[in-house]
Amino acid sequence: MKGAGDGRTSEQAAPARDSLEFPKMPRLFFLFLDGVGIGRPGDASNPLATVPMPVCDRVLGEGIFQPGEDTRPDPGVTARAIDATLGIGGLPQSGTGQTAILTGENAPALLGRHFGPYPHSTLRTTLGAENIFRQLSVRGRSCAYLNAFPARYFSHLERHPNLEGAFPAAWRMAGNNLNTAEELMAGKALSADCTSRGWGRLGYPLVPVVTPETASDVVMRVLDGTNFVFYEYSFTDHAGHGRRGAAPEVILPMLDRFIGSVAEKIIAGGHAMLITSDHGNLEDLSTKTHTRNPVPFICAGAGHAKLAGGVDDLTGIRRAVLAFFHNDERGA
Repeated sequence: MKGAGDGRTSEQAAPARDSLEFPKMPRLFFLFLDGVGIGRPGDASNPLATVPMPVCDRVLGEGIFQPGEDTRPDPGVTARAIDATLGIGGLPQSGTGQTAILTGENAPALLGRHFGPYPHSTLRTTLGAENIFRQLSVRGRSCAYLNAFPARYFSHLERHPNLEGAFPAAWRMAGNNLNTAEELMAGKALSADCTSRGWGRLGYPLVPVVTPETASDVVMRVLDGTNFVFYEYSFTDHAGHGRRGAAPEVILPMLDRFIGSVAEKIIAGGHAMLITSDHGNLEDLSTKTHTRNPVPFICAGAGHAKLAGGVDDLTGIRRAVLAFFHNDERGA
């Protein structure tokens, strides 16, 4: 992740933020990118190294998804590589990886193997009790899960209640309702690809297609009245698996604009942003499977260095988030 500066003049640079202190009025946006590892920077099979991402380069600094560790006081970014294998052989999977992120528990070690794409039934009690959403709520912090789900998702869930991803499952276990097309059309939620391009094919012709920049406005609007806002972007994992409609050269420029736009607003507003993943995949197109590569842990904005400090693997993320809101690790 080590890279050169962003090439801006001092007049153009975003205002510097104190990287050693958390903000007094905390607002944190957690962007989860499914299936994004840290690959070799010069590898032609690594689209994160070959597809230009100029907005991220400008706002966060070049090479943000490349190997290495880097703290950039201006614009205010700390990027680290963290372990996703958690000491267990085999390829990391979403079910156990996402459970580890949400609960701070070494889910594959508890299960004895990596498992996915859904949380294993034996982990659901831990997921329900210890997940970030529930723990922040009992501590008096407001939370929002931005993803919107079409009617067919809920119909599928009724037939297959155990076939639900860790994040929506944890959100519902914390006593919350998932967003629907109503919230999406009202500008209170985002589609899985952040632009709503596929919702017309899902039977929602009136859902407007939005730009990545407009999607970032949705984030900021919700963040303005909420302590913790979470958004799950899944098309990176789809691209790594070679699924139709998710070509890296198509989704990465859109994702670049979204990440860059929201990061710029968050840094300027004195808030914080966290970007991470559950396992490698997209960074190595030579294989259609997941990888054992480390994943990025990128913190931007107020308190970025402290937020990133001490996080070495997926199990440290929950503790870092709770510490961000409590300025200590009690109860984490």
